[in-house]
Amino acid sequence: MLRAILWDNDGVLVDTEALYFPACRDALAARGIAIDETDYAATFLKTSEGIKAFVGDLGEAELEALRQRRNQRYSELLRQGMQPIAGGEDVLKALHGKVQMGVVTSSRRDHFEIIHASTGLLAYFDFVLVREDYALSAGHGAQWPGGGRVPGGGGFGAGIAGGGGGRRALRGSAAGPDAGRRFFRSLQNFERHWRVGAAGAVHDARGGENMKLSFTTLGCPDWDLDTICAKGSEYGYDGVDFRGLQETMDVTQLPAFTSDIAETRAKLQDAGLEVSGISSSIRVCVPEKLEDHLEEARRSIPVAKELGCGAIRVFGNGDAQAHSKEELADMGRETMEKILELDGARDLKWVFETHDQWIKAVDCKLLLDRIPDEAFGVLWDMGHTARVGEESPEETYAAVGARVGYTHIKDAVYDPEHAEAMKDGWRYVVPGTGQLPLKEAIALLKENGYDGWIMFEHEKRWHRELEEPEKIFPLFSAWAGLLIG
Repeated sequence: MLRAILWDNDGVLVDTEALYFPACRDALAARGIAIDETDYAATFLKTSEGIKAFVGDLGEAELEALRQRRNQRYSELLRQGMQPIAGGEDVLKALHGKVQMGVVTSSRRDHFEIIHASTGLLAYFDFVLVREDYALSAGHGAQWPGGGRVPGGGGFGAGIAGGGGGRRALRGSAAGPDAGRRFFRSLQNFERHWRVGAAGAVHDARGGENMKLSFTTLGCPDWDLDTICAKGSEYGYDGVDFRGLQETMDVTQLPAFTSDIAETRAKLQDAGLEVSGISSSIRVCVPEKLEDHLEEARRSIPVAKELGCGAIRVFGNGDAQAHSKEELADMGRETMEKILELDGARDLKWVFETHDQWIKAVDCKLLLDRIPDEAFGVLWDMGHTARVGEESPEETYAAVGARVGYTHIKDAVYDPEHAEAMKDGWRYVVPGTGQLPLKEAIALLKENGYDGWIMFEHEKRWHRELEEPEKIFPLFSAWAGLLIG
């Protein structure tokens, strides 16, 4: 249950970028410097260099005068009137009186007051923290009226909606960087994730009503962690699944996921991204590699838990020439039983993928039936079961649907004469443009209350001819977002 919410202002309650850009442009034009929207986005939105990036070695006094000119122009534009973001007041009205709410923003006080002189939104909030208040709050958590702590610093279940203001106010609070908090990039994103119950409590609204979108790092093999965070947030994703990071496939051996994992977690949280999964190379039906698999599991457990990730992917695999599926399933049970005995293993969900020898649902059910533990489930790769297994979504779901804990999605067309066709004659295409029944599979999950991740498995690392992530990632989130919304 959610008991308190911190809202950012700019881009969440009101859309001020359309006015802040011309204010910056006009101030710089007075000094003979021309900028366009691309320049503005690169220096104000992506790197936060701001107006200083355009003026070189300008002295501090002149720079401050330029900022004042910009601020004055911004105030003039704001006074023309500012409307709330569409639907915003409806959300605030539904929440008012049911949870404690505040605005935490990097906006200047004078600008904030001009903005909300005409919005009528402040009546819904218990307090406001603007830029001038940060000296009182940074590093120790701001004070609520009456002496209480900001949500997250004193046992509240807190949601932080929007950009960096709310997160900066909480940075360094006593409860730690992720204690009971969830981040949402917009009012719409918040509204998809939470509902107001009949008794007035605010509850998680997922459970088939709202699945979440993530992408795999297989799809962006050249991106570093900072780019993953920036682009994932920019393209509208809720999370990221780690299957390698640049040159390294096993992220559990990288400093960013061991000694520096707190910094990694902070970067992801600041981008509003969760870690949806850790994709391991564990093959549970290969007993001769048992010790290697147990060691990888031991490395993966603390990483997943530290990052707040609930799912670890494993493969079935195994020698189908030497053993029957039943025998392989017995081997898989023995391996998973040993993994689940490891410290912390049952705090996570171990999902084995419909992959390699384990694509048909009837085969997957052999392994699932041998491991009835709630900590073990199946990862439904919708493309594999349809394209390779030749099953309809209904057939797959009837056999394993109750155990689905994670999904992979990619689309394909049968085009054996195409230069990019795989050995089976299929080639990957932009999701929604192919021949696979992805919409039907997602609808089936939604109808049956699935509340997990829809993960775009763009395999750029293995198929370099595929679309660049900068092009296909936003296409997927736009397409899939309509299906899960």
